[in-house]
Parts: sequence; structure tokens; C-alpha cells
Amino acid sequence: MADNKVMKPKKENRKSKDLNKDSDYKLELANSIKKNSKQVINTYAQIENSIVYLIRWLSGFIDRFLFNKKLSKFSTLILAIVFYIAINADGSSTGILASSAGTKLDAIPVQVIVNSEVYEIDGIPSSVSAAVIGDVSDIQLLKSQSSYKVTADLSGLTEGTHQVSLTPTDFSNRLTVNLNPSTVMVTIKKKTTQKFKISHEYINTNRMENIYALDGAPSLESTEVVVRASQDTIDNIAYVKALIDVSGVTQDFVTTAQIVAYDQSGQKLNVDIVPETVQASVQVTTPQKEVPINVIPIGELPDGLSIDSITLDHSTVTVYASQTILNELDEIRVEVDATKIDKNSSWTYAINVPSGVNSLSVTKINIDVKVGETVTRTIDNIPVSYRNNVNGYRLDWGTNSMYQSVVIKGTQNNVDMLTAEDIKIFLELEGIEPGMNQDIPLTVEGSSKMVTYSLASGMETMSITVVKS
Repeated sequence: MADNKVMKPKKENRKSKDLNKDSDYKLELANSIKKNSKQVINTYAQIENSIVYLIRWLSGFIDRFLFNKKLSKFSTLILAIVFYIAINADGSSTGILASSAGTKLDAIPVQVIVNSEVYEIDGIPSSVSAAVIGDVSDIQLLKSQSSYKVTADLSGLTEGTHQVSLTPTDFSNRLTVNLNPSTVMVTIKKKTTQKFKISHEYINTNRMENIYALDGAPSLESTEVVVRASQDTIDNIAYVKALIDVSGVTQDFVTTAQIVAYDQSGQKLNVDIVPETVQASVQVTTPQKEVPINVIPIGELPDGLSIDSITLDHSTVTVYASQTILNELDEIRVEVDATKIDKNSSWTYAINVPSGVNSLSVTKINIDVKVGETVTRTIDNIPVSYRNNVNGYRLDWGTNSMYQSVVIKGTQNNVDMLTAEDIKIFLELEGIEPGMNQDIPLTVEGSSKMVTYSLASGMETMSITVVKS
């Protein structure tokens, strides 16, 4: 029992010690916070005192600067400039100095006061430039307007050369306007009238589809006009044309054409034309012609082969061109490189548009080529004739035979189809002049393009005497 009583006081002493330690810690923490707070307050106080000192120093400096008798004029000028910029600055890139100095205007139109029906004027520019000086607000208002112009008053002047002052018009009277040029030398000539025949000219033909063509000359409502100008200008007129716009036309049409006078160099002349326009009726056609597509093998096939047949997906093509071109066109040639054909083949070939042709209905064709072994055959007794004897010369054959043998090469099928009537031998007389024993070229042609032809004798020319009839 005695031991139990002794143990209880020991537990109470330990608790007491723990409480004392906790109290000491809290007291120490509180003292630390108090100390740090005083430091923060002192720091803020120092900063505040520094700011107040700086403000007082600046205030004192400004007071001394503004109210110093020696610097008062300088300070007043600086303040005036600052306030002027603040009030007038508009954010433009030119700045206040450039605006206050003025601005430059270009291409101001010049209005001529004159009786234009009676007089022709030379020497007045269409526009001038000007230097404008004034308040910024007036200049800015001027830039936003476009009604201002320059006037050349020729009223009261007669024929001859005169120095005329140009006058700025519709400018604010608060602005100073300096024109460049401010005066011009003007020549005044009295107008006269003369009649001219009208020709025509189609314009914007490149804006027509190329399958269409303009059929001949247009029908004009009037073929004559009256031109009014000075005698010098009238003497300089080379032709007067009605300009007919054909943009996008696809059929016959009627339009109003502007009439224009030109000098010899093609420059447009500034004259009065009565009437100024004429009605024109134009016919639009689509000249066309259907011609065969002729595939021409160029060269010989390798390895003893020949072309047996050529098949096209289009055997003809419609050609669009002028009637003159169409009259001279009988076929569209497509040349095939035969040296590269060593087996049955199929290709797609682009058709080359002949010179002068506007368009073709077919631009590409598919070609199928069949090949076979080459065989040779000789056809005898083919007569020799001549062509291109435009001068009607007489030929003395001498000892030459008028019949020749021709060797043909091709596939068996194509060779067997030919007879002597399918082959022609010609003496080419183009460019030949009369003379003794002239070597005249020989040409061999046949009806089949899948067969090659050559003279059995190997002759390329024949010695013939050409005599005038």
C-alpha cells in the first residue's frame, strides 16, 4: 500500500514539467513574432519616408524651375509645346511638324472654261500638283474632300498663243495654295468640220472562243461621220474607225460601236465626232470541215517486221479554222515512230494542231497496231509519168524506159492486195528549167501506207531533156 502512494506524485510531476515546457515555447514564439512585426513596420516607415522625401524634392525642383526668373521663358515654351502636341496630335505618321508646314496634292484636275464647240485648245495639262499651307485642321479637312480643282479661264481669248494663269478653285480661303505649274502657254485654234468615211475594227477578239469566226465585214448603220477639230488636226487624221467589241460572242449580234479617229501612227486623236457611235450588225459563223486522220509510220520496223494493220478509235476529226485554211486542208497527219514497234501494241497519241487551225474536235486518239513478218514482192511494167509541169515543158525521154519495176515490202496480206494500178511513179518537174539531160528526181507512191516502195533498178533520178513547147 505504501508503494502505491509514492508512485502517484511522480506522475503528477511529469505532467507539470510538460506543461511548463509548452508554456515556454509559446512565450518564445510570441516574442519572435513581436520582434519581426517591429522590423516590418520599421521597413515600411523607411520606404514611406523615402517616397515623401523624393516627392518633396521633385516638387521643390519644379517650383524652382517654373518660378525661376531666368528659366521662366524656357519653361513656358516647353509647356506650350507639350500642350500643343497634346491638343493637336492626331496619331498620323507625318507628325506635327510636317502637318504645320503643309501638304502636297497631286493630280488635281484642271477645268477649262472655253467654248469647246468653237475652239480647240492645246497646252492645258489634264492635272497639276499643289503645295498647300495652313492650319492642321483645315488641311485634314481638305484631305477628306475631293471637290477642289484648278481652273483655266480662257473666256475672252481668241485664236493664237496665250500665257494663262491657273486658279485654285473650291479651296478654303484660310489655306495658301501654290500650284505647279501656276501658268501655262495655251494655243487656241478655231475648229472646222470635215466628213470622213468609217472603216471598222474588231476589238477583244482574244475573248472569243476559237471555234467561232467573224463572217466578213459588219453592216454599219452609217458609213460616214462629221469630224470637228482644228484644220491642223483634221489634216493629221489617217482613218476613222468603228470599234466593235466581240467579247464572248457566239452568234450573230447587233451592237453600238464607238467611233474613233487615229493619226498615221495609230494614236487616238482628241476630236469631236458626230455621231459618236454607230450601230453595227455582225455575222458570227463556225467554219468547219471533217477530214480523215492519216497515221504515217516513220522509219522501218526492227527484226524483219512490218505493220499489218492500224486501227483508230477516231478515223476523222472536225477542224475549226478560217475558210481559207479549210480549203487547203485534206487530212490530219499523225506520225508514228515505226522503229520502236516490235510487237502488237496500243498507244494514245496527241494530235498536233496544224498552223492556222483554231481547234479540233478530237485532240487525242487511241492507236492499235498489229505487226507481221515482212515479205517482198516485185511489180513490173508500172508507167512513169510526171507532175508539177506548170510551164508546160515537153520531155525528151531519150533511151529511158517509160516503164519501171517497183519492189514492195510488207506483210503478206498487204502485199497481196496491191496491183500495178495502185502504184505511181512520178518525175518531179517543180523548179525544173529547159535543158539537155537533166537529172530529174523520181518518186514512187502507193495506195497502202503499210507497205514500203522502191524502184527495182535503184534509180533515184532519170536523165531527161526538157524542151520548151
